[in-house]
Amino acid sequence: MRSYTFSGALAVMALACLGSAAAAHELTEARATLVRRDANHVALTLTVDCAEVMHHILAPEAPPQAFVMMLSALAPEAFQASFKTAQAAVQAEVQAQSVGSGERLNFVHWVWPEASAVQQSVRERVMQSLVNAKGDHAHDAPQQIRAEAQAAKPITALRVRFPAALGRVLVVSYSPKQAWAEPKSASTEIGF
Repeated sequence: MRSYTFSGALAVMALACLGSAAAAHELTEARATLVRRDANHVALTLTVDCAEVMHHILAPEAPPQAFVMMLSALAPEAFQASFKTAQAAVQAEVQAQSVGSGERLNFVHWVWPEASAVQQSVRERVMQSLVNAKGDHAHDAPQQIRAEAQAAKPITALRVRFPAALGRVLVVSYSPKQAWAEPKSASTEIGF
């Protein structure tokens, strides 16, 4: 009960301090990088603000700053449980399909930032917001989430669907070209 009262007080204080800045807050644009490592393997890197993703999944109706305040005041175990709920939602909603074969690809081996690191960045955001005289809202540095998918047949093109909680996603895709460069000699020609 104590943490609920404390977090409620923090939320009220934040809204009082920040005024209309909370209403103007919007999801920052996410980025997705898809790299075809070999003919059947794709690596995915999502670059997102985890706190904003949690907000859009767990409490989209809550004012953004109030939600961030609540996250910062959670006990570490409660924050981790909320973070795991958001992780499960994102992982379930990222969908990919190979255009050539129609095969559905399942992303696996997800790697997320540590919950404690995300909560610490949320707490730093709260402190920045409280001391910011202009009332502008602060953003965390985006965090990276990684996963990979393996197809039964070679992948020539993909269609990927991202969760609504990520908002608009800038997608970058490529298949790297690799060549060795020997000591003290020019590499082979590098094309772009």
